[in-house]
Amino acid sequence: MKQLGFNATELSSYCRERGLFLEQVDRWSQTALDANAVLTMAKQRDLEKRHQQDQKEI
Repeated sequence: MKQLGFNATELSSYCRERGLFLEQVDRWSQTALDANAVLTMAKQRDLEKRHQQDQKEI
């Protein structure tokens, strides 16, 4: 597992020092990745809409 630039041992140590569970870090990481995917999809829809408008204008 490579998250936050840590290997598994470093991540475990990081979590212990801060009172976190690995599952929490996994969920936070996945949530961030999912949010980025949603933004990317929104950008794609916006680009498609602009393309359609450009086609109508042309």
